[in-house]
Amino acid sequence: MIRQYDYGWVQNIIKYLKMVPPDYDLSRVLLPVALYYGKNDLLVGTPDVDRLAEKLPNVVKKHLVDNDKFNHGDFLIAKDVVPLLYSHIVDVVNEYSRFDPSPPITSTFQPSSNRDSSSSQTWFSISTQPATPSSSSKFSNINCWFYSVILLVKLLL
Repeated sequence: MIRQYDYGWVQNIIKYLKMVPPDYDLSRVLLPVALYYGKNDLLVGTPDVDRLAEKLPNVVKKHLVDNDKFNHGDFLIAKDVVPLLYSHIVDVVNEYSRFDPSPPITSTFQPSSNRDSSSSQTWFSISTQPATPSSSSKFSNINCWFYSVILLVKLLL
């Protein structure tokens, strides 16, 4: 399923004592996991997501993006990715976050000011007040990770 690094069969024998790298033990993943996937993804198909969900012990959400043409690249570059995907991710982060932001994290569309007005592209933004630690911790550092991903997405667009 998900294997450790493949050094090539010679180095694999030295490192792992077998030609093929071993699979990771996904039953040891203790954090809540949300899986997002599209029907038109040629790299990660629905059966792959189903198998992964069976192996992970704590899947809290398995979300099929509501667009039959949504594919692997659309996770980053689709013009309608905010309502189709990012809003759902923000909801899960709010639900399982170790922080209690006041007000909650929100996702919005903002027209990009540095593009011409005929462009249909939009900008995704997240807004929140400074967060305070919560004693009802469910995730550790997920907000920092999520913000980093969104920043990376913004830089790529």
